[in-house]
Amino acid sequence: MIAYLLRGEVILYYGDEVGLQQSTTSQLDIDGGFETMNWNPDADSVKISNFYKQLGNIHGMINQTSETNTDDAIYKTEGGIFAFKRDQYIVVANLDDNNAEFDLKSEFLLPDNVTLIVKCSTPNSGLVLDEPILPSTFTAVGTSGYVMKF
Repeated sequence: MIAYLLRGEVILYYGDEVGLQQSTTSQLDIDGGFETMNWNPDADSVKISNFYKQLGNIHGMINQTSETNTDDAIYKTEGGIFAFKRDQYIVVANLDDNNAEFDLKSEFLLPDNVTLIVKCSTPNSGLVLDEPILPSTFTAVGTSGYVMKF
């Protein structure tokens, strides 16, 4: 999720967009270690694919507005939090297993009205939301990521 929302091009490995796993069979030498693409996706594959499409849309929106505005800020705290601001978007990743609470409002000088648009702990659980939050008391759940718009 972080790579999708930083500057630059996004690179996906074969099958990431539908949740393919690396193969554990003896076919490693033949197929490069990956399962064969399933062209009849199950519900999880569709969910993962839709999540990546949504991240791609957000990436496009951020890059469109960022070409004219270089108002980027990076913030990193103890406890595994990596966060950055690009124009009117905030991306927060908690890389630690423990929850972390901090004040986004003071760190990024945000207004009171912030909307959580993506919440993700794994690609299978990526949720596209439109949920108002209070940036002064934000809690990032362990090993999760968030995209907010203000």
